[in-house]
Amino acid sequence: MNIRNRNIIPFFLLFAAVFGVTIAVCVHLVSRAIEERFVSQVNDLARTISGFPMTEQYLLDRIRDAFNADVAVSDPATRKVLLTTLNDASRREFEGWLSRPKESSDHRRAAPFSTGGREYRVAFAETVFPIHGHSEGRKMRFSLLFPGEVIAAEQSRVIVPLLLASAAGVSSVAEESRVARRSRRGSVRAIQNPAAGRRRSRYRDRKTPAPGRMRSQSQ
Repeated sequence: MNIRNRNIIPFFLLFAAVFGVTIAVCVHLVSRAIEERFVSQVNDLARTISGFPMTEQYLLDRIRDAFNADVAVSDPATRKVLLTTLNDASRREFEGWLSRPKESSDHRRAAPFSTGGREYRVAFAETVFPIHGHSEGRKMRFSLLFPGEVIAAEQSRVIVPLLLASAAGVSSVAEESRVARRSRRGSVRAIQNPAAGRRRSRYRDRKTPAPGRMRSQSQ
């Protein structure tokens, strides 16, 4: 391995390490930003529908269709699901998940939940819903369960352009490095063999006529 390669390889290794860490950090930040956006959507929706009687299943179905997410309204005290678009098996699993406060009590982020072989991110807000059979003015927990494919689609929409821009930057750096190496090789050859450099210079001079000669030829 010559001196030039020994100098270049550590640079590229360092560049690759920094590039990889940067991409990992960006992916993490993008994922957190998407979760925060989902949480914000749930909070806004809960404030909008607060006070509406949640007695009709069609209302939950319309919310599910609008947000591409399943809906669950539960009692924070008993952790029982009162209304939901989930099937019976998923409903029972969701109630079991609600009984684990460490996983389901952070309202600032979308917590992971899985049922029936599907992964979800659950964002929730507590608001007042008049529900038949429950006293009015009591807070209920309104949750949206975003499927994993929805999260993945949002991540791809943001991350793929970032990866393409990063790849373009890497290609640009590699091309500039290649041009710099070619220029450096030419300079080294000229220093090591100045006679060859003079011969090439004289050859270029012979091919390029002087300005006076060009004028006389044109006349």
